[in-house]
Amino acid sequence: PSGIEVKPGYERTHLLGTTFNKAFGDWVLRGEFGYSTARYYLTADLRDSDGVIKSGEFSYVLGVDYQGITDTFISVQIFQSLITSYENGITRDELENSATFLFERKFLNETITAELLTIHNFNDGDGALQAEISYQLSSNIFVNLGADIFYGSRQGLFGQFDSKDRVTFGIEMGF
Repeated sequence: PSGIEVKPGYERTHLLGTTFNKAFGDWVLRGEFGYSTARYYLTADLRDSDGVIKSGEFSYVLGVDYQGITDTFISVQIFQSLITSYENGITRDELENSATFLFERKFLNETITAELLTIHNFNDGDGALQAEISYQLSSNIFVNLGADIFYGSRQGLFGQFDSKDRVTFGIEMGF
């Protein structure tokens, strides 16, 4: 009687969107726009009977890629997401703002790849820094060593893992 009853379920949503890209020499401008008709957001409002609020969501990403330096790829992206029928109590902000930065460089005739990816959420001031180095042993075998470093507010998607940084090692085989 004093507990919470959870009934998992799947609710259909419809997504309408478009993408574009345009190359300008060594640069590529690209983007995506989308509108979801029915997204479900957690609410902290104790009076809400099911703990979620239904709303539409408009979101987009704009990105710029650069490949003007031999064996190097640089990419920057900006993300925004707007809850169209925002209500007090929803546990995320009405407008979410994030950005990514990717730097990738290949060495030794493309047998070694070094990659650095940063993801930052401006609303919560949190993010992740991911670094990886990959070595191609043969045409179908890769060895990877990486690290994920999380930072920021414990309220954020990434900041909640602030004390859970990790090192990864992997072997990939294709056949």
